[in-house]
Amino acid sequence: MLPVETIRQLSCDCSLTRIVFGPDSEIIDLGTKTRVVTPALRRAVIARDRHCVWPGCNRSAAWCNVHHIIHWADGGETVLTNLCLLCRYHHTLTHQQDTQNRLDQALQEVPASTGRTKP
Repeated sequence: MLPVETIRQLSCDCSLTRIVFGPDSEIIDLGTKTRVVTPALRRAVIARDRHCVWPGCNRSAAWCNVHHIIHWADGGETVLTNLCLLCRYHHTLTHQQDTQNRLDQALQEVPASTGRTKP
């Protein structure tokens, strides 16, 4: 039997429904029915975050996963304002018990000009 945190982490990437295309035919919004982060959306997150957003961590985007700030299973959308870069280590930590609260708290300190949704 797998712990809930592990299942939630593994479920970060699957399933599609509604798809919204941008002017260059790139997918820009997949709505709440999907967990998949498109290449275009990943590039946008990388351009904004540049590296792992965990306080004190500066691992490059190449070592990062795109993480839903409000988890997909909790109604979080797969949109730029609900995504952030986390290195694999901090992504795993985030999906463990009580760690999400620390990330939420850290993201509260992010300036509003980034356009990121505050949990």
